[in-house]
Amino acid sequence: MVRIANLPSLTAPSSKTAAVLATTLETILDDKDLCCGKDSGLEDAVLSSPSLKELSAKVQGRHVLGDGLSVMVRAEYYPQSSVGAGTVIGTLMRQQPMLIEWKSRVYVLYGAVFDETRIYDPDGWRFVIHKLLLLDIRFSDQRWETEFKSETDDWETIQGFLTLSVVRQ
Repeated sequence: MVRIANLPSLTAPSSKTAAVLATTLETILDDKDLCCGKDSGLEDAVLSSPSLKELSAKVQGRHVLGDGLSVMVRAEYYPQSSVGAGTVIGTLMRQQPMLIEWKSRVYVLYGAVFDETRIYDPDGWRFVIHKLLLLDIRFSDQRWETEFKSETDDWETIQGFLTLSVVRQ
């Protein structure tokens, strides 16, 4: 199992797409100047993005913060069909949360339950994911933590994954 510790416990102010996207970004970035309130660096991008794929394109690049300093955001969107278990597990092992769009809803991906096997190939490891541990930012009760279970949930219902990294300039 891999889990990311110390993520803030945030809840979206409404279930509208923009509010959920803003709060999920706030959760993984944890930088009020950058995301996602009024006059933050990513405010406009978040308010005009209905999906992770569009959000990825809008947040990619340089953004000016309210204090005049700038940041460079690197956003990588992976459609479900092009992401492997190794990408997900590797990102989580580096303690980097991801966003996941599943059944047209956005969640924070903060952990996974998986098996790993040593194999003879260039990567050397094969991962099998059993569960993805998710935060549903729409809720503040027991529904806040949820799971994608590979035995019962359909991988085809995942639209994609998004990773973000930020460098202050």
